[in-house]
Amino acid sequence: MRDLDASFAAIPDVHYEILKLLTKDRDGVIEFRISGTHTGAIEGPSGSIPATNNKVSWIGAEFFRIDSKGLVVEERRYFDSESLRKQFGLAR
Repeated sequence: MRDLDASFAAIPDVHYEILKLLTKDRDGVIEFRISGTHTGAIEGPSGSIPATNNKVSWIGAEFFRIDSKGLVVEERRYFDSESLRKQFGLAR
């Protein structure tokens, strides 16, 4: 989750909203919305993205599995990266 820490550092007023939470046995999925102001550099796949001071918002989903001790042992996140690239001014 270090990647989230870095993202939230670049968006210090971050708001994380859970839109939907589904679970079955030890598996779960969360649909979420993240929003805030992009005031710090953030690492992207093509390098560092400097602060834009733009309000940004994106929706994503996280899939996870929990072990018998209640710890997350598997986790994957997906989000609309093209929408985020547009908000950072990297795409039209």
